[in-house]
Amino acid sequence: MRFSPTKLLHGLLYTAPVLLLTLVACGGSSAPLAAAYTVGGAVSGSRLADIVLQNNGGDDLVVSSTATTYVFNTPLVAGASYNVTIVSQPLLQTCAITGAASGIMPSHNVDNVNISC
Repeated sequence: MRFSPTKLLHGLLYTAPVLLLTLVACGGSSAPLAAAYTVGGAVSGSRLADIVLQNNGGDDLVVSSTATTYVFNTPLVAGASYNVTIVSQPLLQTCAITGAASGIMPSHNVDNVNISC
């Protein structure tokens, strides 16, 4: 069998545009990903034990008895709602949310959902 440079060139000239169009068609979405922001705040007052917080009825977050700030692990996009609640109080103490416990996410982090014990 003989090698034909002409046939090879013709094959490449035919295959290259088809391959290029296939790759372009599979390029995926060009839409940018939505920015996500965090919810958190300060924790004040001495505590004998950890506090457990929730955002939107889930996303449990254990706040250590020595922590002075907290941030939920799951970021939210602007326009989403948030609702922070205390689901477990420290031993023999009562803590309360002193900031905006719920609202609509702005286009920046929410860092004023404060906890006071």
